[in-house]
Formats: sequence, structure tokens, C-alpha cells
Amino acid sequence: MSVGVIGIGAVGLFVAHELSQMRYSVTCYVKREDQKATLEREGIQKDDQTPVYPNVQMIHSLQAHDWLFVCTKQTDLDNVVKQIDQTNDKINRVVFLQNGLGHVEKIKDLKGLQKFIGVLEHGVKRVNDHHVLHTGRGLIRLAPLNHTKTSSLNHLNHDHFPIIIEDSLQKTLEEKLVINSVINPLTAIYGVKNGTILEVDRLRRLAHQLLLEATEILELDDRVMWGRVESVCRNTSENTSSMLADINRGRQTEIDYMNGYLVRIALEKCPTHELIYQMIKVKECLSEV
Repeated sequence: MSVGVIGIGAVGLFVAHELSQMRYSVTCYVKREDQKATLEREGIQKDDQTPVYPNVQMIHSLQAHDWLFVCTKQTDLDNVVKQIDQTNDKINRVVFLQNGLGHVEKIKDLKGLQKFIGVLEHGVKRVNDHHVLHTGRGLIRLAPLNHTKTSSLNHLNHDHFPIIIEDSLQKTLEEKLVINSVINPLTAIYGVKNGTILEVDRLRRLAHQLLLEATEILELDDRVMWGRVESVCRNTSENTSSMLADINRGRQTEIDYMNGYLVRIALEKCPTHELIYQMIKVKECLSEV
């Protein structure tokens, strides 16, 4: 079975590694020639395991695949969707694994494909262009779009790469959005590791205020969700959030699909998210100077 993976960051490295371990024919699609050269030379290494060596191509050379996993950030999704649309006669099924909300409408425009949206619940941390750390065992939750058949997913499901099919991922996506909209922007604004949110009292209170606003908007249990935020902060205490990494590298963040999404749907109910959103947008502008 042929599998393509677009977006070889932390999630893409992990997915490509696991599928290669299952002896599928895996092709990684990258944007940068230097990463292509690194992956061809070093392979993909997970933790301290022996590297695997999938095929590596540039994104503009999309080939035919039984499955395509899209692991790019929301900020890169528009270009990827266009690329898939131009070559969708070569692709059978596509899985989209993105943070935040707002991308489903873009995906719905793709015709002639079996489409799935998903959430990856494994803990993964990118070390460099070819090395990823598996920091927490989890699973992938998928939901089909447009009455897509799910029986074909049985070929991908494995004990060390479990996949669960759900009728709807809306609640799961919203819960992950809440966690990301608390941890990501605060660590990015203050330049701290995830665990610092629980260690500094004023930062902890600010995080809790963000959570209360988000859970009210999305009608989620604030006590349950605060427990999950605390758990993520503790379990990834030494991790650098993806948003802080983006700021440090001068890249556009996914703030528009996290706090920005909440601001768009309920501005009057989330003044703290509006403030945090504007602060991240300022940091994006300053990083471009």
C-alpha cells in the first residue's frame, strides 16, 4: 500500500516513521531542498531507534497514493489543498491532521476524494529535520467527511498506531482547541516552556481566565477542561510549544485558527482572547522587522 505524508514537522515525522515501520511504501513531501537532502541521508529517527528511510519528494511532485496524510500547519493548508485538487485523480483517501478549527470548510471543496479529519493525541516533539521524540503514547481519532467509507481504515490500524473512528470529531476538535488556545499563546508571549504556566501564579490565573472564556463559548465543562490543561502542562513541562517555536523562527503562527477562531465567533464573550490574539499578531509583525 502506498502512503504519502505532506508536512514533515513533528507530526509528519512521527506518522511517516510509524507507517514505514508497518512496511508500507511511504513518501514524504517537503518544501525545502535541505530537508529533502537531510532525510535522504539520515532517514527518520524516532527516539533512539534505528532510522527508517522513506522516499522523499518535493511537494510540487505529488504522486499517486492509496492514502495521503496532510500534517501541515493551518497556515500552509491553502496551498496544500490547491496542490491536492490539481492531482486528486492520483489520490484515493486523504487524512487531515491539523490543530485549531476553521479548516473543514476548505477541505469540503475537494472533489472526488474520500476525506477524513483527525486529531493526533500522541505526544511528539521535533528535535530537528529528521529526528522526533515520542513523548506520550496516544492514538489518532478520525471522522469521515461526506459519507466517506471507513472500512478501508482497517489496513492502517495497528497496535502501536491505533486509529479510532468517530461519527463526529467536533467535540474532540473543540476540546483540543481550548487546550491549544491557553497554552500556545501564553508560552509564545512570555517565551517560556509549557510547565511554567502552572509554576507562576499570575500566569496560571491568566491561563484559567482564557479557559473560562473558551469553555463558555463552546459549552464545555470548565473543570474538566482545566484538569486537561494542567495535565498537558505537567506532561509536557519541558516542551516548547509550536507557537513559541514559530515566533522564535520568525514564522506565521496558527493563532488565527485558535484564539482568532474564538474571537470571530463570539467577540463579546472573550475579551481576554481578543487581547492575547492581538499580542501574538504584534509579535508576528515584530519578528518580520
